[in-house]
Amino acid sequence: MEHAQGAVRMARPFVLLAGVLAYLVGLAYAWFRVGSIDPIAAVYGLLVLMTATMMGHYADEYADLDTDSITRRTWFSGGSGVLPEGRIPPRFALRMALAMLVITLFLAGAGWIWGMFTLDYLALLALSLFLGWSYSMPPLRLERRGWGELDNAFLGGFSMVLAGYLPQADNLDLDSLFFCMPMFLVVLINLIPVHWSDREADRAVGKITMVVKMGERASTLYLLLIASLYVATLLLWPDIIPTEAMALMLLTFPFALWSYLRFKRRGDEWTGSLLMGSFFLATIAGLTLASL
Repeated sequence: MEHAQGAVRMARPFVLLAGVLAYLVGLAYAWFRVGSIDPIAAVYGLLVLMTATMMGHYADEYADLDTDSITRRTWFSGGSGVLPEGRIPPRFALRMALAMLVITLFLAGAGWIWGMFTLDYLALLALSLFLGWSYSMPPLRLERRGWGELDNAFLGGFSMVLAGYLPQADNLDLDSLFFCMPMFLVVLINLIPVHWSDREADRAVGKITMVVKMGERASTLYLLLIASLYVATLLLWPDIIPTEAMALMLLTFPFALWSYLRFKRRGDEWTGSLLMGSFFLATIAGLTLASL
């Protein structure tokens, strides 16, 4: 029972919700582009995304035991706290990560045989699994070399969004890639305050994240990324982002500035996460309105 409870906690159910939102962004974009949604492919694709994401979460729990043992845990950072408690051996998390990898590959293969997934989808999934594993695990361990935020932002802004889009639209095109750019930027914004709260523990164990390298300049990067987010949104309108979606996405701008001021003054780790969530919801609502 203790192992089962630990497995649930290490899966980080609250953090999985961000992946669900990103997936729904892709699904809403597919509805806008294609005009219809296959509900079976939508549900099955979400299942594949969840198992792939849990693989990454379990791998992170295993790889980050050193920093998670000395940091302050929050809803958004510091891991689940299961392994530092010492009641479950670290290798259990590694075995769970490998199990989720096998399950993901099996589900993806079955989806391809059933005609739900294309080769574009499978190629994206393979890249995403590689990057999800390499985020924290050897040999690359990107999160400890200053590349983890870009890796994570690609997974959240491109992979998860396209995981919702591709089973509906079949083929990857330039418009769908350009559409993902604001999503990539808002996920990257979210990661700055999340990793900021772990910076002392990360530095202590030699984990060089982007914010560890930048120090106090991280708040300047936060502001520059906010500016880039809304400039990118405007540049993609109206050819790629419809007017309804663009308007609702821009409505989050005052909240983005508030999140920056809150982060600069207090270093709160949840400000970026709330901005990301609100931006995703605004995008979903705007695309839905444009599709009706």
